[in-house]
Amino acid sequence: MRIIADENCDRMIVVALREAGHDVLSVRETVKGSGDAYIFDLARTECRVVLTSDLDFGHLSEQQFLHPPAKLL
Repeated sequence: MRIIADENCDRMIVVALREAGHDVLSVRETVKGSGDAYIFDLARTECRVVLTSDLDFGHLSEQQFLHPPAKLL
């Protein structure tokens, strides 16, 4: 599975997922400090599932569902 782990994800979760064979992009390791909208767009562009405990992602997801982009990648 392709996953993007938000900064609030514990490092041990990222390690465990990688050891289980998942492709995990860690925001903390690669794009630290990025806003939620950027992370959401990156996940959509790279076909990744967002792993987070941040409730704002639910709102972003709902907005994207109601108003999807003109062209999905």
